[in-house]
Amino acid sequence: MAKSVKAVIEAPGGVRIRLKADRKSVAKIMRLFVSAETAQAAAPTNGAKGSHELSGVAEVDRRGHVQITAPDLRARNAMDAATRLIYVGLLARRVLLEETKSPRGSVIALLRSHKLYDGNTRRIIPNEEALVKEGRQSIELTPAGVAKAWSFVREIRNGASDS
Repeated sequence: MAKSVKAVIEAPGGVRIRLKADRKSVAKIMRLFVSAETAQAAAPTNGAKGSHELSGVAEVDRRGHVQITAPDLRARNAMDAATRLIYVGLLARRVLLEETKSPRGSVIALLRSHKLYDGNTRRIIPNEEALVKEGRQSIELTPAGVAKAWSFVREIRNGASDS
């Protein structure tokens, strides 16, 4: 068994969290807390600005479904493309439809519409740490996931302007 380590996290407002676990688990938790703080700085502050940031990347169609309109996700392979599609799709639903929790079926439908739902990419949703899964019903982004999604949006937008 791995040697346990102690750590203390001090959050704004004087909240102190003490951890005792193996080194790898403590490092994972610390990364989540640090990325949650940077997510607030990285994300646009209001919905209007957020929807402007998503123009050219995602939009809502007449039926109220989120569509990814970016022609190039700037992905290295199919797994990377599926990961980016999941994050950007959840972020678009969060910003454009004002949903914090999205139905799992909508994410799967988005992957299928881009022909990226197969045995390999099916494992992304359960394995991603920045996604909160509520059983088989809904998925939402953690603050770290929001920051990661905004970084994907910036990469997609910058890649589109480079072409």
